[in-house]
This record gives sequence, C-alpha cells and structure tokens, in this order.
Amino acid sequence: MLISRSVRFIGLITLSLVLVSGTIRTTQAQTLPRVLMIGDSIMQGYFHRSQIELAGQFVLFQPDPGSGDTDRATVYMQDWLDDGPWDVIHFNWGLHDLYTQNVNHPGVNAIPIEDYESNLRSLVPQMVASGADLVWANTTPGVDPLFPVNDVLAYNAVAAQVMSEYDIPINDLHGLLEPVQETYQATPGNIHYNTAGSALMAEQVAASILSVHDPGSEPGPGSCGALLCHSGANDPFLEGWLSTIEAGATVAPVIDDMGSGLDAWEVKNSSGTGKGYYSGAASLDATALADIATGGWSMRATLRVDDVIANGYDESLSPAPGLHVRLVEEEHWMYLFLSTDSSGNPIAQLKGGAGLANVSDEIPISGSGYHTYEMRSQPMTTLADFYIDGTKVISDFEIGNTVDYGNRIDWGSASTGADGAGYWNSVQFTTAPGSEFVPGDFDDDDDVDGADFLVWQRDLGDDPSMLSWETNYGFAAGASAGAMTVPEPSGFVLLILTGLGCLAFRKQETNDDSKT
Repeated sequence: MLISRSVRFIGLITLSLVLVSGTIRTTQAQTLPRVLMIGDSIMQGYFHRSQIELAGQFVLFQPDPGSGDTDRATVYMQDWLDDGPWDVIHFNWGLHDLYTQNVNHPGVNAIPIEDYESNLRSLVPQMVASGADLVWANTTPGVDPLFPVNDVLAYNAVAAQVMSEYDIPINDLHGLLEPVQETYQATPGNIHYNTAGSALMAEQVAASILSVHDPGSEPGPGSCGALLCHSGANDPFLEGWLSTIEAGATVAPVIDDMGSGLDAWEVKNSSGTGKGYYSGAASLDATALADIATGGWSMRATLRVDDVIANGYDESLSPAPGLHVRLVEEEHWMYLFLSTDSSGNPIAQLKGGAGLANVSDEIPISGSGYHTYEMRSQPMTTLADFYIDGTKVISDFEIGNTVDYGNRIDWGSASTGADGAGYWNSVQFTTAPGSEFVPGDFDDDDDVDGADFLVWQRDLGDDPSMLSWETNYGFAAGASAGAMTVPEPSGFVLLILTGLGCLAFRKQETNDDSKT
C-alpha cells in the first residue's frame, strides 16, 4: 500500500485539528488533484515525463506494490483505492497478462484472455465506484515471440469492449506507437522505449488526463522545480512522498514555527521505539536515472532540529532527523545525521560508502533555528560535497557503494530508536542540478568572502573583478532566501575598501616623494 491505515488515521486527526483551530492554510500542493497511475514498466518510462507535463496541475502517484498483471491487481486494488481519494485513475494491464515466457507452460499466456476479461470486469467497477475520473491506456505494441503482436491486438479488443460498457475513454498508446515502434524502441526488438519514446507517450498521457478532469489551474513548474519536493506545512503524502509512520512517531503541520515566519511539517519521535520518514524512491524512473547518470543529484532541506528531549539531550547523532540517498545504478550511498548540543545548536555528520563506513567529523552549527543542508553528488563519480547554508563545508566525500540494497530517497527519522524532532520547511531532490557560477568567487568554493579578496589581491587586481567581488560579497551558491543574508554593505567590505584606499593613498604618496 502507499501508506498504512495507521498513517491515514494520523492524517485525519491532523486535518481535524487544523480545521478545529480555525487556521486553514492551503497551498497549491495541497489542493492539486491527485492521479493514480497504474501500469507496468512501460508506465515507469513515461511517469516522470508525465509529472513534468502536468506540473502545477496534478500530483501523480504510483501504486505500492506495483501493479503487474490483472491477477495481482485484484489482490491489491482495494488497498490502492483506500489510499485515495483519487481525482483521476489512469490505468493499464496487458503485457504481463499476455506474456508467454511461463516456466511451466512456455508459449502460453500468463493470464489467459478469458481470465483477463474476467479480471477487468472485477477491477473496473471498483474504480468506477471510487468516484475518480478514469482513463484506460491500451497496451503498447507487442514484440514476438514473448509479447505476441496478435495477442496484444486481441487483449486490447477485449479491454476496449469492457471500457465501452462503462463509457471510459481510451488513451490509444498502441495507435500512437505502432507506426514508429522501431524508431523509439530502447534497443532493436525491445518491448520498452527510449527517452524520446517515453516523452512522446507522456504528452499523450497528460492530454488524456486533462481531457477527463479540469485541474482548475494553469500549467507551470512545480512548487520547487525539482523531481521531488516538500514545502511548508503541506502534508508530504499529498506532495507525492510515501509515508512510514510507526507507533511512537508523530507528524503534524506547524504554522509560523517558533515565530520564525516559516511553516513546517513536524516529524517527531519521543519514544525511541518507532520511526517516521518520507520516501520518494518511487519517482526514480528511467528518465530520472538517466539524468542522474550524467548530471548527478542534489538533496537539499531547510529545517530546524530539536533534539532536546525529556531525558536531556542526545549528542550521539544516532539517528535524529536526517537525509538519506542510496542509488544502486550510480553506486552511491550517503546519509546526513543531525542532532543538537545541550544548547540546541545543531550538529551535522555525514556517513557514506559501503556499509556507511566513511564517517565525517561532527560539524557544529551556530544558531538553533532553521538551516539549509545540501548533499550534492559530483557527476559521474562516487564523490559528493556537503553544504550548510550555502557554504561548502565538506568536499570530495566518498559515497561509493557496490552492494545492491535498493534505491532510497528519504527524509525524517528513518531509524528505530531516534529521539527528537525535525521541523521541515522545505525538501528538494533534484536530478542533474548543474553548477552555479558565482561572480566574485575567485577560489571556487561556492561563496564570496574574504578569501576571494585575497585571491583578487594576489592574482587579479583589476577593477571589474573587484566590482564583482564587492557586489556579490556574502553570496553563497545554493543558499535559500531565508538562510542567506547579503551584507549591504558589510563591515568587512568597508574595511577592505578602506584598506584599498589607504594603499592607493600610500602609493600616490610614494610616487609624489619620488618626484622631489
């Protein structure tokens, strides 16, 4: 299931508390219609592209566990529907049903066509009863002999008959791809499609969803422009994150946290026995992984850490709020652990690599309020950098891991035994984040500070470079607006400029002396 029933119950309590309090904060992410995308590995190819096509209009979800064939769907359908409500369900079954590589019966369809029809006649009424707007995506072209071309046509005909009886529109992916199948196949004879083929399908998928449901909003970028994001006091589940909230852990929206002006989502564990975290690994489709392979990834969060508990405070960094990224194909594993000292000031520590055996020093952070933490991989390497409030504090951290433990993109308290709380104002996971050029950053450490002036003084000395340093002094690449303040002008800049004036005056004075 997408989430457990206990989590849904917590969510209902949370919503009730918000309504009773009279403080209702709705944001775009909370109010966007929700789409359940049911399909096979073909759908995995176009899911991420469909998210991009519908960004700002719909929030898309995949079922957990995945759908597979119609036999499997009859087992899990009610659980998937219970994880609603859903505004739209875009669904397909077919390739797994007609697949002929059955170990016990080679050459025979995995689900005979009669059973396929029977299963559809069981599944479709359940979805109709949910009240969601439905779109059937017919099965994409077959490839002999494992996915027989003629069987695809026969199974599609049966499905079309069932859909017509319920007036369910058909997204004709088969008709879209049949004339161009060889052009867009991942490899010759492959049942799957390349990136361009997935993008082609995503355009039609998006159009089919828009044809049955008016989102009430114009298309546009998501709230953070990332593959995955969380913002403010929004329920992360409604933003596309899967939830794991065990007994002992609680979650809740927080408005104007501690008078900071920032809204947040609280993930708290005061029992030491449960765990509460949010996972986004389901969004790692083929397109996202391809972007990561060449351009790397970034996971950034702005949060306040509260690790002061009833029994004192915990400086063990075991395991309070944190960020967790593990990518099998990239052989990356990186974990950020956060805790506090006795005064409430955060402490950060990285772990990474095989068995998380590479452990950084503890990094004390001044100020108990909100800070921005970012883990950023270096493209096409097993190295990563770590930033706090936009300043790079760790470079070339080794995160290489060759053991396949599965993909993970998590935030919260993901380990049992964690005491403390995180107040999460924002979270973003970005593929191929690129690098940010900062004018005036002469030492290439992603910020503009006094060290850059020393480089200018030693190696440059020209007026344009000095102006770029002065203009951008205090800037840090990747710093959030709330975490970064640029001096205007700072005392340090004034001191440097005063020193420059003195040097210029002294130089002029020396020249004048030489003329006498």
